[in-house]
Amino acid sequence: IERPRDSTLSLEPLLQLRPSHEPRDYLYHLEHGRLDAQLAAQHQATAIFVGWGGDQLFYQSRAVWAAGDYLHYHGLRPEVFRIAMHSARMDQVSVWRVLRVALTQYVLRRRWSLADDALQAPHLIRPDIVEEIKRSAEFAHPLLIDARGAPSGKLWHVHQLSGPWEFYDPFGRPDDPEQIAPLYSQPVIELCLRIPTYVLTAGGWDRAIARAAFRNDLPRGILNRNTKGRVEDHINAILGRNAALLRDLLIDGLLVREGIVDRDKLTAVLSGRATSIPVTSSELLECLSAEAWLRQWGKHARQAAA
Repeated sequence: IERPRDSTLSLEPLLQLRPSHEPRDYLYHLEHGRLDAQLAAQHQATAIFVGWGGDQLFYQSRAVWAAGDYLHYHGLRPEVFRIAMHSARMDQVSVWRVLRVALTQYVLRRRWSLADDALQAPHLIRPDIVEEIKRSAEFAHPLLIDARGAPSGKLWHVHQLSGPWEFYDPFGRPDDPEQIAPLYSQPVIELCLRIPTYVLTAGGWDRAIARAAFRNDLPRGILNRNTKGRVEDHINAILGRNAALLRDLLIDGLLVREGIVDRDKLTAVLSGRATSIPVTSSELLECLSAEAWLRQWGKHARQAAA
């Protein structure tokens, strides 16, 4: 069953989300939660099977590290050049960049860490907050602190799967069908984590192993697909329609008051005028989701105290 995305979606329901263990990107639940529940009810279905986790499990991003992972385990062999070609094809970069990254990590024994990603922090976050995150071990999974010799690609693989998944719709109702994510089951996760990144990226094709395993069961269109499409324009349209809500919640919100988000930058971005601040629609949506999450916990705490 196909249905078009609705770019007139209201983000007002964010103000009624249920408190949870951590903030999420709530757009999926806002767009699909009620529609999926209604569809399940029409067919008297008690569960919905979803494909969450595939991008993380099958190592969709940062194939550039696969060649370095091969060097880490096998040393400099001719095979590394073939792997570098596949990595370059998958990440759409030059093979020379892949080899430079691989050799640098191999020779200097450098590995990816969460602090490296903090250097590419969202542009609205205050620099002192970014520095605090880089210095603190509280924000890193213990497996990433004690890496036990794992190479960069595998560390990134683990990091992507280290967060607890949101199995319950934060806007859901008690009689909604259960959501089941087969890819996020422990046996599947452990199996995929055992597979080297340079095997997961073989051929320079996203989900190459999964495609090969189910070649006889999938339509050719899915077998040959190399992207699921882009949603940036869709998100921009939703944010534009909800611009007043973003300004009301964010400019003087908890993220600003707690010194996490830079108010001046946020004001400039939400002014509707051209700005040199390179903020993406996804970053704005993340800020809005975090703000709504914080407000709900504050409301929950006040109710508990009363």
